[in-house]
Amino acid sequence: MRIGFVSREVAGVRGGGIGTYVAEAGRALSDGGHEVWLFTEAPCPERMTGFARVVTIAGDGTGEFLFGEPHYAYADRVHHAIRSSGVAFDYLEFADYQAEGLIAVREHEWFDAFGDAVVAVTLHSPTHECYDANEQLHRADQVVLETIAFEDAMLREATWWNAPSEALRDRVCARLGRDPRSVEIIRYPMQLPEPAPLPAVKSLEELEFVYFGRIEPRKGVGELIEAFGRMPELKLRLIGGDTDLSPYGKSYRAWLERRAPANVTFAGAMSREDALDALGRAPVCILPSRFENWPNACIEAMGLGRVVLGGRDGGMAEMIEHGVSGFLVDGTDPSDIERVVRTELGARLEDLPSIGVAAADRIRQYSDPERYRRAIEESVATRRRAKRPAPSARDALVSIVIPFYKDRATIEAAVRSARGQSHERIEILIVDDGSPLPDAGEILDGFARADDRIRVLRKPNGGLSSARNHGIDQARGHYVVFLDADNVLRPEYVACAVHVLESRREFGFVVPRARFFDEDSGDEVGIYNPLPFVRGFALMINRFGDAGACFRRSVFTDHELRYDELLISFEDWALWMDLDRVGVRGAAVPRVLYDYRMRRDSMMQEDAWPNFRALVGLLIGRHFTTDPAERQLLWTLNQTWGRDAALWEIARAEKGRWPARYVVVDKLHGATKKIPALGRLIDAFGARLRRAFNRARTDASRRPRRD
Repeated sequence: MRIGFVSREVAGVRGGGIGTYVAEAGRALSDGGHEVWLFTEAPCPERMTGFARVVTIAGDGTGEFLFGEPHYAYADRVHHAIRSSGVAFDYLEFADYQAEGLIAVREHEWFDAFGDAVVAVTLHSPTHECYDANEQLHRADQVVLETIAFEDAMLREATWWNAPSEALRDRVCARLGRDPRSVEIIRYPMQLPEPAPLPAVKSLEELEFVYFGRIEPRKGVGELIEAFGRMPELKLRLIGGDTDLSPYGKSYRAWLERRAPANVTFAGAMSREDALDALGRAPVCILPSRFENWPNACIEAMGLGRVVLGGRDGGMAEMIEHGVSGFLVDGTDPSDIERVVRTELGARLEDLPSIGVAAADRIRQYSDPERYRRAIEESVATRRRAKRPAPSARDALVSIVIPFYKDRATIEAAVRSARGQSHERIEILIVDDGSPLPDAGEILDGFARADDRIRVLRKPNGGLSSARNHGIDQARGHYVVFLDADNVLRPEYVACAVHVLESRREFGFVVPRARFFDEDSGDEVGIYNPLPFVRGFALMINRFGDAGACFRRSVFTDHELRYDELLISFEDWALWMDLDRVGVRGAAVPRVLYDYRMRRDSMMQEDAWPNFRALVGLLIGRHFTTDPAERQLLWTLNQTWGRDAALWEIARAEKGRWPARYVVVDKLHGATKKIPALGRLIDAFGARLRRAFNRARTDASRRPRRD
């Protein structure tokens, strides 16, 4: 078979557990005679053995930093790299982490991009599960929340999941509402060294207990240190790199060192070879994770014949038979860790050699590369599908609604783009919203005379929402597309939208990716990548889809929904909230199908930002919640923090004034990943800049406006 793995991480070059898995999986499948490709952005492809071909995914260096969506941009490049390879793969596998396969999964699920290939997502540990187990959800900023949203969208839209542990499968399925029986359990492969016999031990005091892994809360390190504070006669050595996962986002190691007793030492990060050497010299490895998937540290320790005390809530409960091939502890309870060490381990010291042998035997069965290869082969054989017939949507009538007020210079391009749709069954409704232009009738009637699919609807001026609502009321189509008079549809937009809606009945609407372009130069400013609607940060950012969405008309008629005519802006934001309230789901088509004109005199510039707090207050009161207590709390937070929370959106609106700066900040973003101190410096500078920006905008908002 031709097999493709996609991973930012690759063992020996970049990353941790996922990188180790990819390297071991590639070697196992290559040794079985398969042609295995790797798509990665990791450097030094010549060091990546076990793959027939390594394709480097290069960054384009633009528009990722202030937009907060590097993972979406990377997923787009991943899809392009796979398609550009020209290879017909039998199996493609993506990690859940950072949604590398988001675009490829959507293209395959909706447009059969890879034919009869099996496209699977393997659960390693999604960002939500990591932040939750680390008790860090309170620190999740916009980029983290977007990452979680993209990962969840990819998982929801992927037909096939793999998982190495039942524990992670069950946890993620419960959160996302998926039947766990649809997920295949495929354990990580690993070539393990020969185990070393354990020395005879007569007392617990002779042992040095070793922890191997990152210093982070979800690993149970804090509880472990507290437990050893109750056992001052025993020694604990912690091997692993620091993280910024203290409750306040600072060094977790420093946080723990201030609380650690004298019998606990921190060895810091080590190379994999040095860490394995340290494990080989320690009879007992203790990994009391609060939650863990299928940790490589446990695989390697058991493979060396060490006795592992692992956390019982997670994959280690499947790896270890308590009292037979190791011991299990409650990683959230220091007293349970103490009990197992003193009572259960202490009573079995003479059995440690046999427990170590049992551990090595058990993990070798799970990690056998041949077993993994057979599992993948059987999975592909049972999951492979014939190419699905495309839904017949040619007869579906689509109503394209174009509100018109005084966009004389751009209306012709908008109408031309509507007329040029590859989907032939359309009607175009141009809604004259009481235009003040003396020749408005002549302009619009000229369009109608040129194409009998065009109807001109006239009404008194009521604003953009009112014009769209009038179009909904007059539409005859099964689907409705909204096109503002200064924007442009790509020729294939309607056809793609109808294709998705006809094939996926669970969706009530679809939104496209959009190209933002400067009104003067026509140059691209950036790509608008819609987020899945997530109520948890629906007030933080408005990027769930542009107004140019394609809806089933029944969404409006069945639920009595309309655009809010009181709002002078953010009417689409309000609609997304209403749709979520009535349970209507949508999807983001992974193609750029809409061109959005960035205008300096747009409604966003003239109306939205000067009235931001008032508009968000109306969203809260009229659309987001009906609970009085929640409404009052959100109103208070909006008045306190609303301006600062809007900065990401303001940055997007202002981007056209200096596009080149996005190249600069993207480079800075990459540097902060390598130099954390630089990131902290930029954060401090950014905080001061935000405060100054808020003061300036507040002062500006107090000045009288010219009508």
